[in-house]
Amino acid sequence: MAGDEFWLPYPQVPQFYANYIFEGVAMGNQSVISPQMNYWDGANGGKPLFRALRDCNIFLENMPGVPGMQERERKKWIAEVKFLKAYYHFWLLRIYGPIPIIRDNIDISAGTATVSVKREPVDSCFSYINQLMEEAAPDLPLQLENENSEAGRITRPGLLAIRANVLVEAASPLFNGNTDFANLKNKDGRQLFNTAPDPAKWAKAAAACKDAVDACHEAG
Repeated sequence: MAGDEFWLPYPQVPQFYANYIFEGVAMGNQSVISPQMNYWDGANGGKPLFRALRDCNIFLENMPGVPGMQERERKKWIAEVKFLKAYYHFWLLRIYGPIPIIRDNIDISAGTATVSVKREPVDSCFSYINQLMEEAAPDLPLQLENENSEAGRITRPGLLAIRANVLVEAASPLFNGNTDFANLKNKDGRQLFNTAPDPAKWAKAAAACKDAVDACHEAG
């Protein structure tokens, strides 16, 4: 529904409004001031993903001390939230390019200088996303134990498939040696896009794809 090949009647009834948001972008009605599908602030059809990242960090900070849980279940829940944290960073990176990495929550009483976090280079963003997924993978199941109650929760093959997607994008010309963004820098002069292609990223992406295929075969 996000392409131009298929259009719904206009104006649309409320249950199809989300489709109109995408069509509005296709019709040239995107706005810099108040963008459609705004996942930075959570407006116009988008979700506030920085709030989601804060929720993930709160969960990860408190989960080790929760009493009465089986250790296997605790590890699984932590792995699921690490995956979500990685996925939200990936979603923001695809939309906005270099973004701040939210490794830990900033204290609520922190001053202006502390909360004014800087964007990090795209290579750092991809590296952090990959790190979270590598940490999460061993504690996720190959298959859901109960599809009726767990439908939609991440499995190891699912995570590894998305990790493969992440590393293929990291290796692609959009992010790997993109000279179009050579002048995109932070105020301190730090360059946010690498301008020299690195062939090793393709080897890493290929290995990640093989890992995902192997996990799918193992899961049947």
